[in-house]
Amino acid sequence: MKRPCYRRCYYAAALALGLLMGCHSTDSPPSSPVPQTLYPDMLAALNFARTDPQGYAEQVLIPMRPYYRQGRIWQPPWYDPQDSLLKVVETDEGIAALEETIRFMQQAQPVAPLALDDGLSRVASDYRQAQARNGGVGHIGDDGSTLAVRIERLGQWQGKIGENLFYGSADRQVGAFVVMALLIDDGVPDRGHRLLIMDPAFRLVGLACGPHRSYPLACVQNFATEFTPDPAWLNP
Repeated sequence: MKRPCYRRCYYAAALALGLLMGCHSTDSPPSSPVPQTLYPDMLAALNFARTDPQGYAEQVLIPMRPYYRQGRIWQPPWYDPQDSLLKVVETDEGIAALEETIRFMQQAQPVAPLALDDGLSRVASDYRQAQARNGGVGHIGDDGSTLAVRIERLGQWQGKIGENLFYGSADRQVGAFVVMALLIDDGVPDRGHRLLIMDPAFRLVGLACGPHRSYPLACVQNFATEFTPDPAWLNP
């Protein structure tokens, strides 16, 4: 088994747009329900960006331009002032981050779509649930585990692995919004979340979303080139 080769994507600062969208630092944040379509929608959005980056820029990103106000304020098209969970977003970089993402996607080469993997989704779900219980954030688990350690509990991986984390609110079109926020990567200097999404080395993805102690929603995306589950996990 190859040793870890994955990016430690930053979750500090703004954590893309989502961290600032209606987030609450309380012990009992309002829960964002997870729609039944979340995972198919998120997978579709990931693969739209990967397989047709120019189309994604044209159909998803460029239409967001009119919703930036007063420099750094982003008012999403579904904003509802009567809905306490739908907040205006105060971004770090303002429309400049969106414009940079548009340019990146317009110049990006298409890459192969990702397949949703049950084993990686289990890894993502276990980690999300652990963070929900202990209020943790970031890529190092409360038990000191790295992504490689968490994946190796359920099987073996080859090639490359990576992890994206999202904390915040996304009450409308959740899967698509989370992908857009991670691609724009506002406040993340190295655009690490975006680079993982667009990395041609990845063929598989695991997805998990749900409530968190400090945020209405937390999502985990685990990427891998190859993953072989442990037979003991498949046949307990």
